[in-house]
Amino acid sequence: MSWKMGALCGLILLGGTARAANPGDRPVKLLDEAQALTYAHELRLLTQLISQQYVRDISENELMQAALQGLYDAVRQPFPSSLIDDLKNAKTENDRDALLVASRRKLGNDPALEGDKALFASIQALPAVLDPHCALVKSNDFQIALDNQVGFGFELDGQSGAPSGRGNMRGSEFGVPHMIPPIPFRIAKIHPGGPAQRAGLRPGDVVTHIDGKAITANSAEGIFNEIITEPADVPSPKEHFFTILRDGRKQPFDLTIAKRIYDSEAIFGVRRSADNSWNHWLDETAGIGYIRIGFIDGKTPSQLADALGQLRNAKGLILDLRWCPGGYLNPAAEVAATFLEGGKIASMKYRLPDRQGPNEFNADGFGLRRNRFKDVPMVVLVNGDTSGGGELIAAALQDNERAKVAGQRTLGKASIQTPVYLTNLPQYAFKLTAGTFIRPSGTSLQRYSASKSEEDWGVRPDKNFEIPLSHALSQRLKDWHAFYALRPPVSREALPLDDPETDPQRHRAMRLLKDLIAK
Repeated sequence: MSWKMGALCGLILLGGTARAANPGDRPVKLLDEAQALTYAHELRLLTQLISQQYVRDISENELMQAALQGLYDAVRQPFPSSLIDDLKNAKTENDRDALLVASRRKLGNDPALEGDKALFASIQALPAVLDPHCALVKSNDFQIALDNQVGFGFELDGQSGAPSGRGNMRGSEFGVPHMIPPIPFRIAKIHPGGPAQRAGLRPGDVVTHIDGKAITANSAEGIFNEIITEPADVPSPKEHFFTILRDGRKQPFDLTIAKRIYDSEAIFGVRRSADNSWNHWLDETAGIGYIRIGFIDGKTPSQLADALGQLRNAKGLILDLRWCPGGYLNPAAEVAATFLEGGKIASMKYRLPDRQGPNEFNADGFGLRRNRFKDVPMVVLVNGDTSGGGELIAAALQDNERAKVAGQRTLGKASIQTPVYLTNLPQYAFKLTAGTFIRPSGTSLQRYSASKSEEDWGVRPDKNFEIPLSHALSQRLKDWHAFYALRPPVSREALPLDDPETDPQRHRAMRLLKDLIAK
């Protein structure tokens, strides 16, 4: 469920005055009045919606103070204490609008506030009085991936996000602006399953040339726009030659990548096959299958079903939710339902229960065909980075006595985020915490700032299934699994996880699972 702020109609010229401190004696460039009005109305509507729909009570004045603090921080000016009194005295919407307009006008058209940057600065300051899971994100982050993706399968450092000194905003043929990345082009993220992963590109790689053209201050924008707007739905997509600098390699080298339609992976296995698919047998002789889940989106349940199809004859299954960052609520519940014959998966508690989504998920509510993985012994691996939807799955399987949970206690994030879309920033949305989900036993999974270790948050391993691990080794394993997922199928590069025993938690989970099978 999401909300969209409607277009502003009939802007009111506000009477009266509102005090705002002069940000210093330096001359400021006068601000166009329309910009100040747009800033004020957009921000006031956003704070109004947040105040109504946030998971806990928070006043509009408290939100506006944080927003104005962000505005002053952006121009590195001290926040005037008089504004706090002004906010307390602002009783009506007109009063608040007048205060925002006056504050925005006083700061002038500083380069840090040009265009939409003022609104960005204020919105990005709001999580300070909300929670760390609230944030300004790309609006398509809330579009559940049901179809294949189109592209090269990588993201560049600074490619998208709020305006900053690191990049320049330009329009595209689709009407959605792109952030021209800073020079040099540095790879920030690779999508497993995409063309870049298959070609061998890695996070941290620096792209110096594309098709022999050097990426410079003069050429970067043209090269970037050319590859971004190039179509991919052609029988033979154009191949591009990326010249790469990589740490640890003395000389640059070329990789050939074409923009294609691809399926980004959320399900990972033990090793890649020659066609880039995953082999999910951890110990085929003993009948032990293995599935690791990453970010949970709309395609995760179908990818899971494909993986389980490979393991028809399995005698046991390890479901690895370590480092699972969560994702979308409905697909996470469907993943849990895949392994359950019936029973409750989770219940939801919203600030506005009649408007914000379902209040309960049950395993028999998904209409899934029964499969034998509702019966075979299972061990679910979790750790301190298992979050959100990953915790929902683990708790549902544990409370319904479907699987043993092994590893380490989970993060304790049971908050539900929904989008608030912005009229004047259509390519962005504000991710708002609107509720929490509760495990089948009725216990809250959410860990709050005041929560103590002895309290019942997160998912704990079952008795005798704890597998402790140092933070350093856990981080090392996380990196190893990430690189393992990105290794192209034709690569002969040796990686630590080529030996399954280098992951002690997974190896221990396999031994525990064999004991369950034997019993």
